Amino acid sequence: MFIWQYVDLDPVEVEKLKKKYLEVLPVPQHFFQTLNLGVTEFMGRPVFKTVIINAMPNSVGKIHRDYRPHDNNVLAINIPLVNCDNAITEFWDTDEDRNFIQYTSSGSPYIGFDRKRCRKIDEFTLTQPIVFRTDLPHSVNNHSNSPRLAISLRLEKDPWDLVDGTVHILP
Repeated sequence: MFIWQYVDLDPVEVEKLKKKYLEVLPVPQHFFQTLNLGVTEFMGRPVFKTVIINAMPNSVGKIHRDYRPHDNNVLAINIPLVNCDNAITEFWDTDEDRNFIQYTSSGSPYIGFDRKRCRKIDEFTLTQPIVFRTDLPHSVNNHSNSPRLAISLRLEKDPWDLVDGTVHILP
């Protein structure tokens, strides 16, 4: 089963998107914060939602899986924005069968998991654009004294065509 993969995206498009985010970037207050950037497509793909992911300084993130009832997709494209070299996104396996929906401080739904009942199975550092499964339990740990900010794009249709044979898969 596919977990994540670094992807080569058009660097011009990536830089345009980063610039757009930085122009309207609010003071990061929430871990998951939807930003209305007016971006309707990225690299010819219709965009459902543009998000900023904020991992606070020296933080250990909550293990969760995204709850996406409005688009029923599982993939996200994440792009490093600020201070991403000192943070790790971890993926987890668990025997917990949870469907209890919780909400972030910004009102976004997710399903949380008890760290004691989870086993780490993989990780990545967001040093370049990546596509990954948001429906698998994951968390972000920031090991620096500054916030880690990442762009997350939720497309109208999952970009499975970006996934190739050199992917990280569940053991």
